[in-house]
Amino acid sequence: MQNNEAMNEHANPLSMRVWLLFALSGGLLLRLLRLGSKSLWFDEAHGFNVAQQGMADFWNRGIEPVHPPFFFFLLDYWSRLGTSEFSLRLLSAISSFLALVLFFFICKKLFNYRVALTVTLLSAVNPLLIWYAQELRNYSLMLLLGTISSLAILMTVTSKSTLQKVAWFVLFALATAGLAYTHYGTMFFFYFQLAGLLMLMGIKKLPNQAISVWIAGMMAALAIYWPWLRSPVGSAFYERLFSGQRVANFPILYRPLPGFSTPILDLIQTLAPLLILLVTILPGAIYLLSHSDRVQQLVTRLGQQPWIRMAVYALLCLIIIAFTIPRAFTVKRHLVVFIPFLLIPIGLLWPTSAKNLRWLAPILILSIIGSMVNIFAVPKTEWNEIAAHIIEQAAPNDVVIINPRYLIHPTSFYAGEQIEYLNQNFSNLEQILTSDDLGGYERVWYIEQPINNDTNLDLKQLMFDAFQVQDKKAYYRADLYLMTP
Repeated sequence: MQNNEAMNEHANPLSMRVWLLFALSGGLLLRLLRLGSKSLWFDEAHGFNVAQQGMADFWNRGIEPVHPPFFFFLLDYWSRLGTSEFSLRLLSAISSFLALVLFFFICKKLFNYRVALTVTLLSAVNPLLIWYAQELRNYSLMLLLGTISSLAILMTVTSKSTLQKVAWFVLFALATAGLAYTHYGTMFFFYFQLAGLLMLMGIKKLPNQAISVWIAGMMAALAIYWPWLRSPVGSAFYERLFSGQRVANFPILYRPLPGFSTPILDLIQTLAPLLILLVTILPGAIYLLSHSDRVQQLVTRLGQQPWIRMAVYALLCLIIIAFTIPRAFTVKRHLVVFIPFLLIPIGLLWPTSAKNLRWLAPILILSIIGSMVNIFAVPKTEWNEIAAHIIEQAAPNDVVIINPRYLIHPTSFYAGEQIEYLNQNFSNLEQILTSDDLGGYERVWYIEQPINNDTNLDLKQLMFDAFQVQDKKAYYRADLYLMTP
């Protein structure tokens, strides 16, 4: 079948290249479309603020204790090109687009042009990939480094020249270390990458030496990553992760890890022995199953069953819909690095051809619609408008109070030092608010994010007990009050 696909590719190479050009240009256009139109929200502004602090503070003081430093290090230099929303987010857009290009070569190397083209088309317009290509976060960089790492290990074990093997191996180690320095969750990607290598070895796509090369590369990457493991912040994070105990000198790590409630952590600890056993056995099982001719024949037959194909097709449609208007996306954003890899089975079932266009066209249209909804219809918290309104209406003795207090990052990004904040420290806030003279301030601008109020103090109730509301403006996921005693 692969030979037939190759013959079809060479029979009409211009058509295939036009489709590839369409996929890449469309993917780039969607990633740049209205890139700077929305305000930076908290995580984006916080990341920019962290990048401005310098690596010495990052390394020792824990100014960003839940992410390793590489993205912020890169952002520090990137931001010198410009600090507009478009300029800053362009880093993510370029990372996402380069990953799209490189992943085409991975699929073409492993399978054929038509399979690679299907995966590229679907990745180019995927709503979740587009969403994070337009965010100043580290997820698109994760995708790029994961793609480089995967391409490099593939080329290391398939290149003929020793010099080429060495060069690709070095790139594999560097990209893998860079991935670890970008996000702590990449340990799951490394496991996923190992499982993929074993499967490709089982179906004879890669030689058996691939696993030894991968292990050697991982050891080299670990050596590069070791300084961060021994740093105050890195060691504190892993101590918190594996012990579940509070870490001295890093109060922000006292709380449970983001996205995990205490019952979930308790359940994981209870099932830990079973999970460890499963994780240990699974790679070997994947290799043995994929190496079996009977299993390969069974998978081939199942792939030819209409009901299987319809079930996969329906599941893909549901996933695309779920990736539109991403909310409560703690889990979704960690899927970004996996999405192109998970689209490979779709490419194998429906490689690009005139016959399969009736299957691919609805999926592409649905993906484009989802991406357009995310780009044009889904807003982000309008911190730029909030800051502009305060600056325009503020009087000399005004002060700003933000609830929760960490939202000072997006407001200060847009307002700088043009407005004064009262609650950078909660130690004396209640005393000031209940005093007769309000600490010398005449009016208070109170910014509240109702979905995420600060639990350190019942600030909203305190504000409404002490002040009268003179004006209120509602923004997306934020309210702005002008208050006087």
